[in-house]
Amino acid sequence: MRIVAWNVGPRSRWKILRSFRDIEPANKAKVVALFEASHPLLVALLRARYPHRRVICHRSDVVAIVKRGTPRPRVEVVGHDVAWTGPHLGRAKQGRRWLLLVWDDEAFLLVHRVTPAGNGQAWEAEREVIRSIVRRVDLPDRLAIIGDHNKRDHELRDEYDELGLTLLPVNAKVDQCAVRGLLGEGKRLGNHGSDHVAILWRLR
Repeated sequence: MRIVAWNVGPRSRWKILRSFRDIEPANKAKVVALFEASHPLLVALLRARYPHRRVICHRSDVVAIVKRGTPRPRVEVVGHDVAWTGPHLGRAKQGRRWLLLVWDDEAFLLVHRVTPAGNGQAWEAEREVIRSIVRRVDLPDRLAIIGDHNKRDHELRDEYDELGLTLLPVNAKVDQCAVRGLLGEGKRLGNHGSDHVAILWRLR
């Protein structure tokens, strides 16, 4: 199974749309997760350009794209309401929302975590959100937490080990995938104009 995840970066909507078109593995992925991509016009453009896919965005900066003609996931919005400060312009923000996609045999939590520096309370709130997802008995054993984790793998390992999660190998700074009941690895697909690299996650 293939999942493409990419933080598109703070750029114009047209630049994002053009550069996303160049990520060829996204055409065959079960799920494409785009982060910092929830501007209503960008979502509308994605829906117009890719009518054969479901473009999912619910009160989150995460956009999930899944193929039509395949089983539809159950979609939940999870998150917290703790205040935090953004890293680029230092703007105060309230809470964070992520998408949880659930199929019969696997689930994907698509995360864009806050920057930990100066946001200790929000970071802990997000840890609690992840812990609550891991402990849910109504979710499949096969779980992947994919996205911009805003820490490198060696900084996250102890935190996720405690939750029974394993970080998959990839050389991509803060863009990670933590799993339970799955194996796999990540492959870099290039930055395509963003300050984050797009990643193809191959899971099995």
